[in-house]
Amino acid sequence: MATYYHYTSRESAQNIACGGKIIPGLSGRVFLTVCRYAIGHVAANELAIYGKAVEFGVEIDGVHVTNASRPRPAIPYQDQTGKVVRAGGGLELTAKQDIQISSSNKWFPLDIP
Repeated sequence: MATYYHYTSRESAQNIACGGKIIPGLSGRVFLTVCRYAIGHVAANELAIYGKAVEFGVEIDGVHVTNASRPRPAIPYQDQTGKVVRAGGGLELTAKQDIQISSSNKWFPLDIP
């Protein structure tokens, strides 16, 4: 079974830990990756995460993820002028379900630039 990772801000990590699950965002999906990153700006750039700080990751056992999409390169994020502000290219996949998080999940802080 695969191991997945979810990257997020400190505030969202606290909400996930308190609620015991990652819930789909406005897109109706939870974004995951098979890549473990150590530095926040690297995860943000490769996964094209924009609009929130990327400060923490959580390791998720694949048994908690069902019906996930196949991994594919993240699409670059462009600002309103068309300038690429997050390069993308890192492997991402999505799930359209809540993902249970328990005390056995491993949270880890990401280094700052």
